[in-house]
Amino acid sequence: MKVLFLTTTLPRYPGDGQSPFVLEQAQAWKTARPADEVIILAPDDSSAKKKETLDGVVVFRYQFFWPRSLQRLPYPALLPNVRKNPLLLIQLPFLMLSAVCNLLFKKELKNADLVYAHWIVPNGLVVYIAHLASRIAHRKIKYVIHNHSSDLRLLTKIPLIGKSIARSIIRNAEVFFCVNSQLKQEAVSLFEKKEQGLIEKKIVVLPMGVTMEKLKNQIDKSTNQAQNQKFKVKYDIGFIGRLTEKKGVNKLLDAVKLLEKDKEVRIGIAGTGEEEQDIRDKIKELRINATLIGQIDNTEKQKFFQETKLFVFPSLSINGDIEGIPVSLLEALCQGKQVVVSGATNIELLPEWKRLMGNVALCSNPGDVKELALAIKSVLELPRREMNKRALDLQEVMKRYEWSSLIREYFLSLGI
Repeated sequence: MKVLFLTTTLPRYPGDGQSPFVLEQAQAWKTARPADEVIILAPDDSSAKKKETLDGVVVFRYQFFWPRSLQRLPYPALLPNVRKNPLLLIQLPFLMLSAVCNLLFKKELKNADLVYAHWIVPNGLVVYIAHLASRIAHRKIKYVIHNHSSDLRLLTKIPLIGKSIARSIIRNAEVFFCVNSQLKQEAVSLFEKKEQGLIEKKIVVLPMGVTMEKLKNQIDKSTNQAQNQKFKVKYDIGFIGRLTEKKGVNKLLDAVKLLEKDKEVRIGIAGTGEEEQDIRDKIKELRINATLIGQIDNTEKQKFFQETKLFVFPSLSINGDIEGIPVSLLEALCQGKQVVVSGATNIELLPEWKRLMGNVALCSNPGDVKELALAIKSVLELPRREMNKRALDLQEVMKRYEWSSLIREYFLSLGI
């Protein structure tokens, strides 16, 4: 079987700040089905190789604007880039046209048995256009789509035609994956009642997975002689994610300032993004003990988990732009780490929420700094024995989300 992943989020080079979850999914697919040909097609960037192979997965990057150095639309993230510089929308038609042409005409990509597109905008539109064109040529492109956040809502806001296009994209998909049940309901609600039953059957709720086994193997190799030693706690609070407004890091810093009325709190922030300078300025203004670690690789991430007592995910809803379920939150839970989360992470939509809720501190009002500070304080004051018990419970519940297990649920949904 030849499967082609279509994405606009992919690490461009080792240590890049781009989320690797699409790459990790493709690598998990290749590991579980080694006879399959697994390919990723992503936008080009001047800092990336146009072709490379990563753990058996072949990556092609398509150029969509000239000169190459002016390709600014997709990285680090498409929607925040456009909000910051609306002129970048000029590049969107070129990106979509180039992707369609690559799907239809690039010899290494033609005749894929399945195209797996992440996000509806732009990749759902791209694969749907290619699907229509392939029908004219009497070679139908089969595709599935993974809906991660608010891009379906964005598409439906296009006057007159948006909802119609969205319905057509979903109808023609083999499977329409959503990372949570709320996104599924939004998709189903686009259709008339008489069609909703059929549509519900092709919409599957599955979050993205994590590659914790890989992380554990890497850390074990580097710490063989000290496997039984405890890591020294370096940070009281940790955050991992893209430094953008909807992640709520500024709210986290305000909450830490409130906590420091009692004692100093050490915070480590891993990630890069468009809010990075604003966050640096705020740390200086508040005079708190916060360290911007920057982007971290898998080995560094494992060490960060070990050296941090509590992880906080204070997500916000910004102009309708919402989280699916942050992959870094799933990683923290799989590690058995204590977490404080806002309702905007949509953690309550996980099927395992009833089993998780006793071990997770949930802030119901995203953006409420006082509530966030109190939640953090309550977890930091837990006895070590209670934290260890919770850690074991979390790891047991979250076994499902390691890619080595979760990828088989995707295969079952796809009928392969």
